[in-house]
Amino acid sequence: MGICASSEEQVGVEEVSTTIAKDWKEVHSMARWNKEYEKLRRSIEANPAVVTFRDPKTLNTPLHISAQNGHEEVTEILIGGKADLSAKNGCGQTALHMAMSYDYYSVVKMLINAGCDENILNDDGFPAITGLTGDKTVGMVSFAAAESQEDIHAALDRIESDTDRTDKVEFIKIFLKLKKELGNSIWGDAEQSRFEAILKLLPAQPAPVVSQA
Repeated sequence: MGICASSEEQVGVEEVSTTIAKDWKEVHSMARWNKEYEKLRRSIEANPAVVTFRDPKTLNTPLHISAQNGHEEVTEILIGGKADLSAKNGCGQTALHMAMSYDYYSVVKMLINAGCDENILNDDGFPAITGLTGDKTVGMVSFAAAESQEDIHAALDRIESDTDRTDKVEFIKIFLKLKKELGNSIWGDAEQSRFEAILKLLPAQPAPVVSQA
């Protein structure tokens, strides 16, 4: 398939080659810095295997990099390029482990909707859906990322169904952050009432994290 320049002249073979990633460093750079989307797409079209390119030391794939940095568009491109959603790095972490631990709920949703394995274990014995160290819940991750009243109530629904594993101190920290950032126009009386009701249900300490290793 031909590639045309903006001047509508045919791009030369040598110029085309510079628009496609040649090694893992280039691909990982695009994933890390959330840039050059079209170059990434062209690279995948030219060589679908680029989505599997690993860092030789960490064994991270491009999807690991985009997930741990919360880059939605790059993650979407990689998923569309048939990246292995459950690929493990050198520590057994998957992209979902990383997105959960760094509170990137939008990426978490993308990975889950694409069919990643939520229960695959890392080398420490923790399922991907609980993050790198087993202390994350979808409810808390989605609460931290809430941007609307709908988001808040959906997150609180999840937290209310998983109170035993919810860290009370962290719940309060996220509440204070959200209330400050979202303001009274979004965090209103209904949200405050629900927060206070759930807070009363939380144990002083969450259930201990148990490795399945």
